[in-house]
Amino acid sequence: LETKPYPIKIENITYEHCEKITTDYIKSNCYHDVGLKKLNISLCKIGGCVIDVAKITKNLDDCNLLTGEERDGCYYDFSFILNKSILCDNISGNDLRGDCYFNFAYFTKNTSFCDKININKKILRDQPDARLKEIDPRYYNTLMQKHNKFMSATENKTYKEICYGNIKGD
Repeated sequence: LETKPYPIKIENITYEHCEKITTDYIKSNCYHDVGLKKLNISLCKIGGCVIDVAKITKNLDDCNLLTGEERDGCYYDFSFILNKSILCDNISGNDLRGDCYFNFAYFTKNTSFCDKININKKILRDQPDARLKEIDPRYYNTLMQKHNKFMSATENKTYKEICYGNIKGD
């Protein structure tokens, strides 16, 4: 089992098979692959596929098996999978929680979500990849124009102001 593809069918691989692997990286991949294939949350806790299995089984409780940013990401994903904005409240990270509300405001056109945003930093948006300029200069220039328009429209505005602007069409 030290190499992929595994020499036996993944359906037949067990925890004990993974345990015998001596290379940590490959052992972790084994737990991940087997846990995901068998939807086994215990193996996924070792192999790092809890969020994947939780999404497949739609088991929100599995988010509580995680901590920190992983847990926040799980609740963020589930808020949209289940279309339940209340799950944004479970996100401990202020920026991701604000982003969660921002997206609900945008998609539902409901400004009450904007009121829940408490992000005090400027909005950032990555510039288009400069390598694209060599491949397709016209497309790159179009992206840059959109980027610059967005940046000038949002300059010195808070996330909350941008949220209201998106809904009102400003």
